[in-house]
Amino acid sequence: MKKASLISGFLAIILLVMFFTGIIDFNNSIKTALIKGNRLYASNNYDKALKAYGKGLEEKPENLILNYNSGQASYLLNDYRQAVEYYNNAGDKLDKYLNSGNSSLKLGDAESDAGQKTEFYRQALQIYKQGIYKFPQDIALKYNYEYVKNKLEQQESSNESSQDNQEEQDNQEENHENQENKQDENSGENEQSEESKQEGEQEQGQSDSQEQQSGKEKGQDEASNQGQDDEQTGREIAQVLDMLEKQEEDSLKNNQEIKNQGKEEEYDW
Repeated sequence: MKKASLISGFLAIILLVMFFTGIIDFNNSIKTALIKGNRLYASNNYDKALKAYGKGLEEKPENLILNYNSGQASYLLNDYRQAVEYYNNAGDKLDKYLNSGNSSLKLGDAESDAGQKTEFYRQALQIYKQGIYKFPQDIALKYNYEYVKNKLEQQESSNESSQDNQEEQDNQEENHENQENKQDENSGENEQSEESKQEGEQEQGQSDSQEQQSGKEKGQDEASNQGQDDEQTGREIAQVLDMLEKQEEDSLKNNQEIKNQGKEEEYDW
């Protein structure tokens, strides 16, 4: 009896584990979700099929079939980001790697940012590579792998060219800024030089004016001294002339006396 109770308890634990892991579905929620979703999928009603699969994923988010079917529906709805997420949790099927890689490729083609575009291409390449390991005979996976590989090389080359162009542009802008700063410095130096020149000219003008004034004053002094000397000389000359005139008068008187005396002697004789 005790042994039977132990076996019953052990079986109950196993059943609970199987239920929580999805092996046993007492409410058939997963099976119901698959049946309903597949019917909608078959009628090309992918949006409603995805919702039906979602009901089952609420109960069992890691279910491989539900994730795969949800990935297929999302891919056909062009929701490539969501498709990749579902495919990552799906079982190993050929379409998983083909469509998941294609989803990353399409995301890369639609991306405008060069860095993000490169990342999506690398992601697609890695997915195709994993698919080739699982299904080495599939030609589509190999073709897509080579196709994306070429696109990735071209994109990386373009990124390098863009980076080089950006660096060159940055260098040109930096050089331009340096030239402008240098011109501003030269302009400041020229202004200072012009101010110094003007100050020098003003000082030179003042010095020349002072020299001219000094020369003028000196000339006036010299002219005054010269005038005084000329005046003194004039007085001296006048004095000399007066003396000579007086001497001449005296000499004329003496000569008159002599002439008079001689005449008198002549008549007297």
